[in-house]
Amino acid sequence: MQHHSKPDCREGIGCPTDTMNYIDEFKKALRLEVFLVALYDLLFVAATYGIVTLTSTILRTQIPSVTVGMPVVLEGLPDESVFLLKFWIAVIIATGITAALLAFFKGLGWLKIEKKKLSWTFIKKFIYTNLIWLYLLLILTLSISKFVQPDKVGPVIIIFALLAVHFSWILGMTFTRTGKPLQSITKALNVGVKKFYLLILPYILLIIVLALMSYLRYLPRFIGYIAVLIVFAFSKFYFAGVLEKEV
Repeated sequence: MQHHSKPDCREGIGCPTDTMNYIDEFKKALRLEVFLVALYDLLFVAATYGIVTLTSTILRTQIPSVTVGMPVVLEGLPDESVFLLKFWIAVIIATGITAALLAFFKGLGWLKIEKKKLSWTFIKKFIYTNLIWLYLLLILTLSISKFVQPDKVGPVIIIFALLAVHFSWILGMTFTRTGKPLQSITKALNVGVKKFYLLILPYILLIIVLALMSYLRYLPRFIGYIAVLIVFAFSKFYFAGVLEKEV
């Protein structure tokens, strides 16, 4: 009876390559659940748009009710200071609501991907995680606008925004797996940098979709938005696959 020895991967003979593994995970990510996760993302975008619209309306119309209960604080302040106070109150409230929306809708998506159940403990801790993350991003954005030369602020902000989206995707996964706010943030930053090469394929796909959107201008805009959301959802499944042993 013959015994077939397993290929010695150290010799690089008969072993699956990294490229094959990436392609396998790419194929595995093509599943019907992608559309459900994309729906969660769509609901998050719609809810966030409503919050942003409401916040901008408050700031534009200078509604005094934003600062109800603070007449002593506002009395005697110049108009610019009153506006700034209202602005930061609106930002803080909007950030808190966004953190809750992220925890619910994005949480539903990642729980689906990781095959876990929704719980109040999960939502509560995810809100806390998102608050830390969003305020960290806010502080970094303000630092960029203050310390970077005015003619370079635009490009730097764009690069920063892309990196923020990259790490935010991974953060949802690391929190769903660890359940620990601070640990999930540090792991997201660590994995996002060290394992970036594993995550290139979805970004290539996203670039292709955006290029097609730009080229096929006669298509309704909402179709392009839906396509992008589907790519985002697909990317989450792909990330979860290739980073299965990393978190």
